[in-house]
Amino acid sequence: MLNLQEENKYQQLLEKNKKTILSITIIRVILALAFIISFICFFTLDYSISFLIVGIILIGAFFVFIFLTSKYYSEEKYLKNVILCFNKHKNRRENNINNSLGFFDKGLDFKRNLAKSSLRVKYLMEDIDIFGENSLYQNICSAKSLLGREELAKSLIETTYLDKRKEWPQKIYELGNNERVIELEAALMENNCEFDMEYKDYLATITRKFAEKPKRKWGLIGLYLLDLLIIVLSIIGVLPLYSLVLVIILNLYYSTLFSDDLNKVNSTKISNSLFGYSNCLRILTKQDLTFIDEKYTKDYFYAERKKLTRLVKLWQIMSYKNNIIFKLLLNSLFCFEGLFQQVYNKMIVDVYSLDQTFNLISNLENMVSLSNVVADYEACVPKNSEKINFVNLINPLVKNCVPNSFNYQNGVVLTGSNMSGKTTFLRTIAINIILKMAGGCVCASEFSSPNYEVYTSLRVKDEMSEGVSTFYAEIAKIREMLSSNSDNLKKLCLIDEIFKGTNTLDRIYGATKLIEKLQTINSDFLVSTHDFELCDLNNIDNYHFSELYDDLYTKISFDYKIKKGKSVSTNAIFLLKSSGII
Repeated sequence: MLNLQEENKYQQLLEKNKKTILSITIIRVILALAFIISFICFFTLDYSISFLIVGIILIGAFFVFIFLTSKYYSEEKYLKNVILCFNKHKNRRENNINNSLGFFDKGLDFKRNLAKSSLRVKYLMEDIDIFGENSLYQNICSAKSLLGREELAKSLIETTYLDKRKEWPQKIYELGNNERVIELEAALMENNCEFDMEYKDYLATITRKFAEKPKRKWGLIGLYLLDLLIIVLSIIGVLPLYSLVLVIILNLYYSTLFSDDLNKVNSTKISNSLFGYSNCLRILTKQDLTFIDEKYTKDYFYAERKKLTRLVKLWQIMSYKNNIIFKLLLNSLFCFEGLFQQVYNKMIVDVYSLDQTFNLISNLENMVSLSNVVADYEACVPKNSEKINFVNLINPLVKNCVPNSFNYQNGVVLTGSNMSGKTTFLRTIAINIILKMAGGCVCASEFSSPNYEVYTSLRVKDEMSEGVSTFYAEIAKIREMLSSNSDNLKKLCLIDEIFKGTNTLDRIYGATKLIEKLQTINSDFLVSTHDFELCDLNNIDNYHFSELYDDLYTKISFDYKIKKGKSVSTNAIFLLKSSGII
């Protein structure tokens, strides 16, 4: 777990930076006022050239000062992000997760799309809080770019990410225990790349050249020569001064020839997203991240930021063209659109280079997100084994979760009283297997298991609009467990209150046959039930949770610890009596 001792240092840096910004603001106001006074004096004191010169110097000094001091405003934003990251870590440890504390992203935009990928994924998201309010995604997500957020969402659902991220768990463990991870997280917060198109389309758009048309290029050169000739002849008196209007007309007309479909995209949104990436890289140049990946050198980030900054400027100029006054002024004076397209084609950044940079940043976002588990909970690097074995496993979404230790292989029937912890235990296992399969660490002091594809039937509800009863909804989830292919991965099947939607005789018979089927496929399974008859099936391990009563048998409590063997007590009658129902 990360030691959060450096917050005061950053608070002091922030306060110092605020004082500097206050001084900068005062100087800016003084320079602006001095500039205004000098020009007033110029117009009121017989157009004294000295006041004009002073005014020009002051306005120049004003803009130079803005350029030289802009870094303090960027630093203020960064330091505020660092403080926010400290607060997020503290609130995560207290299981105090809500929007007002910085946990804005619930991943709901991905939930809808991912639910369409397969029935297994649809049912898994119904049963486990992967997306939504107080979900795993909301808890750990530090990704800000669309690509990073999407990769994190997919990795919590798909099973292919473990193959891509074999070296990640150890690196994530080191990252989560490194105090610099908070600075890195704050740097990534600079990036807020949101765009209304697929990533490939976005990449193609921002690096697409204007159509090369040599005739227009030579025509533009000819136009500039003609403009120059008219201006010179007007100045020396060969042509009347109103001939300069002809320059404006020619420039505006020729500008209309340089229309392109790039003008149809939201250039302001794209320039802002690219600026976010550029700011992110600016801060990453200060980080030593080679222990995560040898590509993450300061020189690499510096070189990539230089390319990206150039692209940012181009798209910022393109966004300025949306201003009709700005557009008319520049086009009338310089045929700006024609000039811009020629410069743009020469300065555009290579697609492959950008794609690599964006993917590196999304990988960083994912690693930082998964490292939050290490930073804020007791966590370990998961190992591979033939059976599940864990020590002090907890659910990061449950406040003050009681840790449990457990090991088993093949199948378990889980019994126990109402509210004793069976369902939470099943979800705890599922969430930690999901973290492992995403290439991350798990919330335990020791953990080993096979690589699983998780199937669940934990939250079963009817769908009245579709005429589906609770019992039939459970059948649909069980059928998916038995029928789907798992790409050579072992299945982990978690079933809570098996077939609770039907009568006792049918429930026990159906559950018995299902367990026998689960034993014939490549799966491990945990089935919770109140039917003790299932505890006597062959090749089954029995575990249970139990309740505790005071000496007078008037109060009930739970220790939420899993125990070997089947349950020997129930609490339904006690709960009915204490509620005054019977």
